[in-house]
Amino acid sequence: MIQGNTMHSIRTVMTILALGGITITRAEEQTLDDRITLQQAKIAHLEKKLATVQQQLAEQKKELTEIARLAVQDKNAEATAKSQAESEKKAVVAALAAELSQDAEKASGKNSVEAKAALADFGVHILGARIKKYWRLPSNIPSNLKVKLHIKFDPKGDVTQIAIKQSSGNKRFDDSAIKAVHDASPLPLPKHPGAVEALVTDGIIANFDP
Repeated sequence: MIQGNTMHSIRTVMTILALGGITITRAEEQTLDDRITLQQAKIAHLEKKLATVQQQLAEQKKELTEIARLAVQDKNAEATAKSQAESEKKAVVAALAAELSQDAEKASGKNSVEAKAALADFGVHILGARIKKYWRLPSNIPSNLKVKLHIKFDPKGDVTQIAIKQSSGNKRFDDSAIKAVHDASPLPLPKHPGAVEALVTDGIIANFDP
């Protein structure tokens, strides 16, 4: 009787299931279900972790994209600033060159202080000295006569024009002064280009007072 009850309990507890030739007890089936549940939990955890990593990667990619955009923007801004600075530099250099050119033109022009000084020196030390050398005063003329002549030259120093600006009132005296100028020609002109320009275009007024 005891043996019969024992066998029944064993059959109750250890009912055998036949699955494809593999026998699994109910206890083993419960263990397998627990393992499956555990694996599913691990998979869910990994999927959640993967989603977090993917989100982090997406954010990092977004940050890198923004950094790259800002880098390109900064590079373009730097190039623009460099180009603008170069343009401003060229403008300053051009303005300075123009100013220097104007200063040089003023310094070398016929109306410059240097040109006027060169003309004055020419009138006294060149023209005056040469006229004194070649002037022959007529005899029997008053001693207080004066004549003012307007004289022009070519770039080589040859006299091209003589006009009486203010006569002495004595034709012989005036003619002698004009002859002295012709005899003194050509004259060495000043080295200053502005002074030469003035002598060619405007001429010089010379006072003849022996």
